[in-house]
Amino acid sequence: MTSKKETAYQFIVNGQKWFTVSSKDSLDSILDEYQKHYLAKIDENAQVKSIAFQQKIEIVEVEVKPEEIDTLEAAKEKIYAGEEEVTIEVKRGDNLWNLAKANNLTVSEMEILNPETGSTRLRDGKLFMPV
Repeated sequence: MTSKKETAYQFIVNGQKWFTVSSKDSLDSILDEYQKHYLAKIDENAQVKSIAFQQKIEIVEVEVKPEEIDTLEAAKEKIYAGEEEVTIEVKRGDNLWNLAKANNLTVSEMEILNPETGSTRLRDGKLFMPV
């Protein structure tokens, strides 16, 4: 006897399925919460014009067996697990422009992620970037 299939929603990142959930509204809520979590890390004086995933994200409606549906908690853990922070060691002669270019960011993005820099002149130390 085969299981009856249900409508569900797959969260796909760069062409790879990360998880499948039963409720698009719940998935949208998780993504909204993640966006707020991310924005909380940015300087409160920054003027954010837009926010988007760097990866290609798709939410696709599918028909799957009930046992193929992940819990919302598992989906949330997967999204947050993708968030890492990378530390860049600043060396003498480094500047925001070169560091931004080397890490596929703009100087503005580097300044938003590291508000304590305040200018393009850096001192020895560390910069932080989410990946």
